[in-house]
Parts: sequence; structure tokens; C-alpha cells
Amino acid sequence: MDERSDWETLYNAEISKAESARLRGNDGQARVCARRAVGIVLGEYFHRNNISNITKSAYDRLRYAENFPNFSNEVHSMIGHFMVRINPTLTYQ
Repeated sequence: MDERSDWETLYNAEISKAESARLRGNDGQARVCARRAVGIVLGEYFHRNNISNITKSAYDRLRYAENFPNFSNEVHSMIGHFMVRINPTLTYQ
């Protein structure tokens, strides 16, 4: 399946996987699927705006988008949330 021609199907599949993982209590997998879904949307955005040389890696796309000047502060903030590395063994006091 070509990602550029069917990005909505790929996006919806990742969101469904994220929801299923969350229902199973697997928050880590849900986060990975959600990050991949965002990467798919970013890939489509970059494609539509003729921005090339962006890898298929969702994390790489997020890193690139983190400082992308065309996005609002709100979008940059949301992107930042997907960039946070989670360590479930840490405890916060």
C-alpha cells in the first residue's frame, strides 16, 4: 500500500491499534501507535507542501516538525508531547 495515496487508511489503522492497546492496558504500545499516526499525517502534510527528504520514521518527522516555522505554537506544543520519552520505572514525588 502506498503511504502517499492511502494515508487516511493508514492513519485510522494506527489509531485503532492505539485504542485497542489502551483498552488492554498497554499504554506504551498505545503511545507508539499514536506517534506513528501523527507521523503519517505529517508525511502527508510534507508531501502536499513539496517538502522532500523526510524519512518514513514518525520520530524523524516529529523532530523535523518540532521547529517547522509554518506550525502554530499550539501544534508545536502537541508535537513536543509526542517527543517526550517515557520511563515507566521512574517515580515522581
